[in-house]
This record gives sequence, C-alpha cells and structure tokens, in this order.
Amino acid sequence: MNQNDNINMYEGLASYFLPEGVLKYFEVTDFATQRTLDKDVLYTTELHIYLDERDNRTPDMKDSVSNGFGAESCLLDYPARDKKAVLHIRRRRWTMPDG
Repeated sequence: MNQNDNINMYEGLASYFLPEGVLKYFEVTDFATQRTLDKDVLYTTELHIYLDERDNRTPDMKDSVSNGFGAESCLLDYPARDKKAVLHIRRRRWTMPDG
C-alpha cells in the first residue's frame, strides 16, 4: 500500500471522528497516538489528527499563489474511544501578484 492509499484510508476513518464538512476544506496528512505522562487524568492516551487546508481557491483568487502554511492551531476535540482527541490544523497563506 502506497502513501496516497494510506492518506485516503486516514480520511475515510477521520470522517467518522471529524465534524461534517471538515474534509471538504482540509486533508488528513497524518495521525498518531501518544500516551500522556500525567497519571492523574481521565484519558491517558491522546489521538492526534493532523489537517492541512486544501487548495480551494475561488475564482477571484485565481492569480494568488499558495505561500506555505501559517502557524499550527491545536483544538481539543471530543474524546474518541477513551482517547483525548487533538486536531492539529494548518491554514494556507496566500500571496497576491500585486503584493
């Protein structure tokens, strides 16, 4: 199975965990589980889902150029299967030809 097949599989699974419509604007780039070091918490494992904004340019942005991604934002989401869920979201930065 190649990397693109893995990403498609991740997106299929993530569609059950993410709010409706999120995958229209973001693509799953990775996911991971991580144990927490704090033993005095309800959820000792975290599910991390990494999302990058898709290139969904509108007609009025046809001349714009994607200039990488902005700083990552982390959102704590509803726990999934006794794991705290954390969404790592990166939005695109756009550059217009006129600067």
